[in-house]
Amino acid sequence: MTKQSALLVVLLASACASLPDDPQVLGDQIIADLDAGLVTQAHDTFGRVERDAKWRESLYPVFFAEAQSRYEAGDFQGASVVLRFSVEEYSGAKSLREALLYSLFQLRAGSETLDLDLVQELASVVQGFRDTNAYSPWSDLIAAQTAIDLGQPTEALVPYQRFLAEWDGKPTELEAYILDIGRYIENPPYAGEEEGR
Repeated sequence: MTKQSALLVVLLASACASLPDDPQVLGDQIIADLDAGLVTQAHDTFGRVERDAKWRESLYPVFFAEAQSRYEAGDFQGASVVLRFSVEEYSGAKSLREALLYSLFQLRAGSETLDLDLVQELASVVQGFRDTNAYSPWSDLIAAQTAIDLGQPTEALVPYQRFLAEWDGKPTELEAYILDIGRYIENPPYAGEEEGR
C-alpha cells in the first residue's frame, strides 16, 4: 500500500469514527451548523448517512421537532433555517414543505418592509406544492400576497377568495393581517404610492 493510499484509509476511518451513534446528537450537530451558517457542511454531514434508510428515518423527527419547537416559540426565522435544509434533504415530504410554507408566511406577515428575496422564496415554495400535486389553502393566500408584493393586486383576487372559502379562522393572530389583504385588493393604492402591505 502506498503512503497516499494509507493516508486516505486513515482519513476515511477518522471521518466515519467522528459521527455520533445517536441520531439526536447528529441531528443537533447538523442544526448547530445550520445556525452558524455552515449550510454546505451540514449537507455534507447528512450526506455521510443519507443512504442509510434507518438514519434518514431517525433524523427526520429530530429536524421536524426542532423546527416545530422554534415555530411555536415564535422563532420563524430559526424554524425556516431548519426547514429549508430539511425540504432539500427530504424533497418528497409534504409535511416539511407545508411547515416551511407556514414559517415563511409568518415571516412575511410580520415584516414591516418588502423583502423581495422572501417574496421569491414564497413563490418558489408555492410552485413546489403545485409541482408535487400537493395543496394547502395557505398557498392561495401566499399567492395573493405575492401578487400584491409584485404590484399586481388584481391577480390576487381569485386565490384570496379561494383561501377565504377554506379558512377556519385560525390562527387568530393572523386575522387582522388576512383581512388587511382583502381591503388592499378591494382598494389598491393609487399609482405612485408604496406598493405592498
